[in-house]
Amino acid sequence: MQGLMAHVDTQRIDRAILATLPDPEPLPGSRSHKPVRHDVVVNEIEAALGRVGWEVTATEQSLSSNLMKLFGVMHIAPAGGEALARIGETAKRTSDEGRGFMFGYRHGNDQSMALKGVAGTDVFVCDNMMFSGSELLFSRKHTGNLDLKGMIAQGVAQLPVELIKNEQGVYAMADNKLDDNQAKLAIFNAVAESNVCTAKYMVPIWETYRDATPQNAPEVADAKGSMWGVHNAFTRVFNHGHKDMNPMSNTLKFESTLRLGKYCEVGV
Repeated sequence: MQGLMAHVDTQRIDRAILATLPDPEPLPGSRSHKPVRHDVVVNEIEAALGRVGWEVTATEQSLSSNLMKLFGVMHIAPAGGEALARIGETAKRTSDEGRGFMFGYRHGNDQSMALKGVAGTDVFVCDNMMFSGSELLFSRKHTGNLDLKGMIAQGVAQLPVELIKNEQGVYAMADNKLDDNQAKLAIFNAVAESNVCTAKYMVPIWETYRDATPQNAPEVADAKGSMWGVHNAFTRVFNHGHKDMNPMSNTLKFESTLRLGKYCEVGV
């Protein structure tokens, strides 16, 4: 679980601020550009989630200094009805393991980026344009024929199935049992053959996996002896560093995490 990062040209804001912003103006010289208020987009995403049984439990959002770009993450949970019925045991196991579902979005009124929505348990939204989740649910630029409500509703409707697919991948990794020698080989192959990260991370990742305890690396210790534990050792070092090694930069972490996901899918 990653969430929202604001550090380039945005500041974290309270969601209520969005309703107080002025209406955006169409860009000069553009006939097709149709800006949409940020609060309209955010409210429509939440409404679409609610219509299929998802509850927003917390929100994070950041706004650019020129008010044109909004980045956000909604922490969500199945509240009942269709969502709970379709995701069932998957939601329960995810909750029991201390992980949660998130819906990430970005929205721009200056034609610098499309309106996009992603979901998963490992969503990353950053104001430097890095944007990732387990599943991309919608992506569209503002034009005169943009059906905002329909596009968001269609994307959100895919959410239960896509989250189940994502979580089943996690469970497959957790069920792929490894002894220490196999775990060490998996780390070696990820670095040396799949180029998940540079070689300098290999020993720190192995040591993080080998020495993990509930106190120093709980997400690794809990999954030790499986491909999921190996995965978590990688992300632990990416996010927190190791001994004298600093955490990865945001750009490098984004790229390495994507490669790690592909490697672990094949490894399963």
